[in-house]
Amino acid sequence: MTKTVDPRAASRVAIIARYGSEAAALLPCDRERTLRELTWHLVMPGNPETGPSLMGWRDGAAGTMPPEVRRDVSTAIRRPAAPDDAAAEAAYWTERAATREALDAGPLPVWVRARQAILEEVLGQPQVRTPPDPPPPVTLPAPAQADDAGRDHVEPTESDGDQEQDDDAGPDQAGQAKRTREEAREAVRALLGKDLTDREIARRVGVSPTTVAAVRKASA
Repeated sequence: MTKTVDPRAASRVAIIARYGSEAAALLPCDRERTLRELTWHLVMPGNPETGPSLMGWRDGAAGTMPPEVRRDVSTAIRRPAAPDDAAAEAAYWTERAATREALDAGPLPVWVRARQAILEEVLGQPQVRTPPDPPPPVTLPAPAQADDAGRDHVEPTESDGDQEQDDDAGPDQAGQAKRTREEAREAVRALLGKDLTDREIARRVGVSPTTVAAVRKASA
């Protein structure tokens, strides 16, 4: 047998889960408090059935408001200049109204209903908001190849002598004439105090990292 779920009960559960309690869900938000504070001088008491009004206005189009009400409700919170901004604020108040309805708390206060009327005037008519296109995918750069940073001191291998000879016999980085072994070692020694890794020095001088390590060890 299929169990029927009461939509109102489900809404109450979701609201309590979101706010923590019914009382917390019904607390006036910052916008409500601002509207109340800046229109309080316009509030006129009513009876339990009708509730208070703003100089006699309770519901209807913004054009039916007294000029003072229209002015203060429009300026208590900055009036949206663009339809999208007005639609976003209108959706916020619609959600607040639905929360109160689900909790049997009655309609929104008259100062909020007045704000809704102002927003409806800005929008002109209900508009369907189209979500913006998703942003293009971000292409991440390929991870850098592992360098031997942190491994500045590379111990020479058993074949280091042969490697040194091969390195020293080759041209330098600029493609100039061959260096002698001593000239290459002197160039390495000149770079040892410049906080460079063995591989960086080797690239600059045109020798192998093992040659740099051997010179570093001999100079220590």
